[in-house]
Amino acid sequence: GSAMLRLLRCGLPKGRSPWLLKLAAATACAVRLYARRQGGDAVSPDLLSRLASDAAAILRGSLKLSPTSDVLNDHLVKVSEQLEHYPPLLLYHWEAGSANLLEHALAWNSSGTGGRNAAPFLRSIADQEDAIVSKAFATMPMTLKSAWEVLCGTPPALTSDFREHSSSLRRECLPRVLSRCCGYHSILAKTDKELPELPRRVFGFDEVVVAPSNVALLAKLHSRLRALGGLTGDRPVLVYFYAGDAHTPYTPDRVAPNERGYSSGDVEDVFLALSRRSDDAARELSRFWPPPRSPGAPWRRENGLAIYFGDHGELLWEASEPPPHGNSVAPEVTQVLLAVEGRSFVASPATTGGGG
Repeated sequence: GSAMLRLLRCGLPKGRSPWLLKLAAATACAVRLYARRQGGDAVSPDLLSRLASDAAAILRGSLKLSPTSDVLNDHLVKVSEQLEHYPPLLLYHWEAGSANLLEHALAWNSSGTGGRNAAPFLRSIADQEDAIVSKAFATMPMTLKSAWEVLCGTPPALTSDFREHSSSLRRECLPRVLSRCCGYHSILAKTDKELPELPRRVFGFDEVVVAPSNVALLAKLHSRLRALGGLTGDRPVLVYFYAGDAHTPYTPDRVAPNERGYSSGDVEDVFLALSRRSDDAARELSRFWPPPRSPGAPWRRENGLAIYFGDHGELLWEASEPPPHGNSVAPEVTQVLLAVEGRSFVASPATTGGGG
């Protein structure tokens, strides 16, 4: 290698050969990295991007390296207590749960000046003193991409395929982690019959509960939770409920006339009517999962944790078809709803209080 380099230097004009060689080597490396990044699977494109940015930082002299101990301490998770009983958990995946829907719910008031409310249950959460209701942002506004980010804790690949599903990172998806650490049983509940094995294979759910309607699904889920002992706290259970009612298309034939009346725009009106179905399902689910508290009682560990989140928004165009979600970074698409019920995990049953 070094002999070849000296030979090349002798054959090229003096003073120019080192820079020409460096430029050629840098170009070859850049082309090779780009090709590998385009064809890589799982997390390799992200790692190659990180490598390229680090290389550029080294050339500029701006790369800052932290001691390994500092990096480990920054990511250290400390367990404050060893629990014998773990709280019931709910992740409510709201299809097309946009920030616009959240704004619609918050604009409504009991006097009726805000018009007909398409999300009264969501509004009731916002009215709780210790609830967290806010806008969030979807890294990649697509249904399965958002599910990956929520369940596996890492951004999905910014591509139209689902290469992250073959990543070894799926070993750290929430259902698998909760099963290993705390003995949780995980259930995914949905009304569509598409991709029945994907929740188990990719995310690690123990079982998938499917029914043709929300009413049938809620009844089936209630029966299963009772059989598992989840309703009585005998076994910790994670429920991931996919509310897919508000999926496109937003055509008038999808809703009955008495379901409409939320907006003067036809497309938005159908969207809000379908979103009302998701809101109704969330309300009915909250009657038994996580197990609700008695009226006037404080939240306790057995009341669990409930998180409601949107996966993406929609461009509700009246005159033409918008691009599919995942192909736009408009705020209407990337901004979604997020609501966390204020349920306290107090160690002592005698302790009262709200959030924490």
